[in-house]
Amino acid sequence: MDKSILYLSSDDSVIFRRGRRCQIEREILEKNSLLTFLYVNISPAFGGKSFGVKGEIHYVILAPRHKGYYLDNIENFPVYVYILLPPPEYEAGTDVLFDKCKILAWGKLTDHREKENN
Repeated sequence: MDKSILYLSSDDSVIFRRGRRCQIEREILEKNSLLTFLYVNISPAFGGKSFGVKGEIHYVILAPRHKGYYLDNIENFPVYVYILLPPPEYEAGTDVLFDKCKILAWGKLTDHREKENN
C-alpha cells in the first residue's frame, strides 16, 4: 500500500461527505505546538467560493484533532483531523501557524476509500 495516499471524508460537511483522495505532498511543522501537519493535494478539488477563495481548492492542510494522535506516525485508522485552508500568504510546503489557517471542516482520515452511505 502506498502510504503517501490517504482518504478523507466528513460527516459534518456536505463538501467532504464523499471521500476524497489525498496525496501527501509534505509533512509540515506547526510553529507553536511543533506538531506535524500534512500538506495534501486533494482530489477531486472543490469550489472555494463558499470559503472566500476564487476558483477551485486543490491543496489543504490536515491537522490532528485530538491530543495523542500524530500525523507523522499514524499507527491506527481512522484519524480525526481538522481540514484547514492555508492563509493567503502561505508558501506551499512551509511551516504554518494553526491560528492563521481557516478551519473548513472536521474530517476522518483513513487508508482506504470508504463506501458511500447514499
